[in-house]
Amino acid sequence: MLQLDHSSLNVSELAAAQSCLERQLGFRLSVTRTAPRSHGRIFLDRGYIEVAASAELPRGLPRAASLLSWGGYFFRVEAIEAFVEAASERGVEVSAPSVYTGHDGEWLDVLIGHPTWRDLFPIIVQRISPPEIAADWPPPLRDEHPNGARTLASVYLMTETRNEAEGLLEGLSRLMGLNARASVWRANAFLQATESSIDLPGSRKVLIGTPSAEGKARAWLRRNGPGLFSVAFGTPDLGDVQGFLEKRAVPFVERGRDGSHGKGGMVWVEPFGDSNVFMSFTQTE
Repeated sequence: MLQLDHSSLNVSELAAAQSCLERQLGFRLSVTRTAPRSHGRIFLDRGYIEVAASAELPRGLPRAASLLSWGGYFFRVEAIEAFVEAASERGVEVSAPSVYTGHDGEWLDVLIGHPTWRDLFPIIVQRISPPEIAADWPPPLRDEHPNGARTLASVYLMTETRNEAEGLLEGLSRLMGLNARASVWRANAFLQATESSIDLPGSRKVLIGTPSAEGKARAWLRRNGPGLFSVAFGTPDLGDVQGFLEKRAVPFVERGRDGSHGKGGMVWVEPFGDSNVFMSFTQTE
């Protein structure tokens, strides 16, 4: 079973990024002991954000062009060899598992070889060392974040056209072994986009969108091209998020889940200062 494991946040310089993440956005960044100038994690409940400086970005991800920019996203499995066999039987082109050596352990990585959307597919991972840490990785959330974030709720992929979005949705569904079904597309008024989603275990989601008119989604695509557009964090109380951001004078917009005006379950933070990232917070049970 594939589960949303983590997302990568590329930064131009770790110390400056830590100041932005902690003082302005309210996340606790755990700096990696063996790489204190280049690597850290924002731990969530059974998930995390990997924060890596440009000089040491993992797995060949693109270098950061600004202080903060999203990189890629990762699914985890408990038995990666069995996943490769099952995916191959479904006609998904996957690599053989290879060992990735990080700053504090080792992972098995599997790459998806789709010729069109290679950069929009996740990397499949399984942590293997140290064994005592790998057995319960990622860990449960132990230290609450000042902004109230608790989970990695979703990742949002942005494509150029509706046809590309539908192809990506079909490819991800096949990767996950989901039965073919008619996709449901809905409008997002805040982003001026049309979007659909795939449900993951633990109430997580992958969202796929494409611009429907001139607006935030299309402007972001002009700057960055197709890729990981945004990450959503689950929180039990959006009021805590809003209160923290207001105290730090960080601009945010409260919207309905469909991007409509007014209250309804999401708080969006747009790029500001040297940050190139959209992120959102969503109300969870």
